[in-house]
Amino acid sequence: MPFKQQQKVVTLRDVKKLSWNQIAERVFNLEKKYEVSARQCREVYAEFNKSLGRREYRYGNCGQTPTKMTSAVKKFIIKKLLQLRPKMVCTSTTLQREVAREMHVRVEASSIRKHLKASGYRWLPRAQEPKYNSTDRAARKAFAEKVDKMSQKKLGDHVDMWMDGVVLALPPSDPTERENHCKAGYTHMWRKPSENSKTELGGNTQYAKQIPLARAVPMWGGIGKAGFACVMYHKHKKVCTSEWVKAVKAGDLVRACKEAGGKTAGPYRVGCDNESFLAAPESRRVHALKRVELWQIPPRSPDCNPVEKFWSWVRARLRDMDLKDLEMKRPPIGRSALREHVKRLLRTRKAKEVAKNTVLGLKKVCQTILKKRGGGTRG
Repeated sequence: MPFKQQQKVVTLRDVKKLSWNQIAERVFNLEKKYEVSARQCREVYAEFNKSLGRREYRYGNCGQTPTKMTSAVKKFIIKKLLQLRPKMVCTSTTLQREVAREMHVRVEASSIRKHLKASGYRWLPRAQEPKYNSTDRAARKAFAEKVDKMSQKKLGDHVDMWMDGVVLALPPSDPTERENHCKAGYTHMWRKPSENSKTELGGNTQYAKQIPLARAVPMWGGIGKAGFACVMYHKHKKVCTSEWVKAVKAGDLVRACKEAGGKTAGPYRVGCDNESFLAAPESRRVHALKRVELWQIPPRSPDCNPVEKFWSWVRARLRDMDLKDLEMKRPPIGRSALREHVKRLLRTRKAKEVAKNTVLGLKKVCQTILKKRGGGTRG
């Protein structure tokens, strides 16, 4: 209960001599989201401290203690940052967890970020926004306008699944290359500008696309308003037309549309990029046979396909597993183990929530594209 309402409870009881039921009728949350019961008013009155001007919280009942950013906590945060950042991706949330685990106090992540910035550390930007020529900007703008005109419900009904392929990779056996692989995608950290040349803060391979097939698990899948669905695992990094046609004839694409979009009967519409095998005559015939229509995003515009952000989330979770194995000095997993890791991850409730929320974020991306007149978006 807000402070002013707590004070109102005491005033109505001490000065007006009202009953608890009468007080409950006059006291409410400031946002008026819920009413206050007579029992709550009695509890507030019993715990109210007139010198503080509010109730005294019973931290022992909720497992929390009142804390501040003391000098000891500040020193511990910097010390832990320097210990963890060469080994893993160390965020303010990571430091918050370490403070709670080792010092048994709770500090807000925002307070940790303020302290790091005051100490000279900066969270460096992850990526640069791509540039587009006039033709691409016009295509992106037209796509964004079409999406922006739809409501969230209409957009979810219009596109059953946003689909694309991904190549998930195993870490190499060489220790140095394995560390680079595990840090791929994490291109930023808390560090001072003067620490640009420290080798222990390095990592992040620049050749992720050159991963050999023996260490790759390629797959196609998609997300919709009902969550994620896998279309197919394939043998090679690229899907050929015959392989795709075979999977669509077998009903894999329709099954994925049902799972991701939540619609039991066709026709289905799938958002995708401009892969050549999708536009092949054989593919178009089998798409028409299965009552599937493709809605292709503008060229060179992965930010217009929500599934790309979902793949980034999947890669980040797998990298967390790889980093944990590396830290615990466990040997790298095999190809079949990676596939099982992926299957278990994609079946979790968290994956379903991320998939649905990522789809909902498309309108915001398109609104940013319109503000930039067809320009690029970050991430």
